[in-house]
Amino acid sequence: MKKRKSPAQALAKTTPRFDTQKRELWVGHTLVKKFLQPAAAQETIVQAFQELDWQDIIDDPLPRVDAVNPKHRLHDAIQNLNRNQRGHVLHFFGDGSGKRVGWELRATPELQQ
Repeated sequence: MKKRKSPAQALAKTTPRFDTQKRELWVGHTLVKKFLQPAAAQETIVQAFQELDWQDIIDDPLPRVDAVNPKHRLHDAIQNLNRNQRGHVLHFFGDGSGKRVGWELRATPELQQ
């Protein structure tokens, strides 16, 4: 008979984590994304989620840049976070205000183990 996981074990398996040294984004044993090139906006977002224990939605953590629309910058960063993921386990999204970003897990075979 298969042993049941405690709620804490289940949460730890499905909560993303970002390894800042290796620049890798993980969910459980699944490597979701490895940043091989500089990606300051994307990394700032995942670092903010990491620091806030992966709350469902957070305020835009990106610093303001002169002559760049902050809503467009956040939108572009979210699109880039969703690109080139291995396994497409995570989905990042804006809340429609252009001021907040969230994440959700996608049901995949890797997470159903």
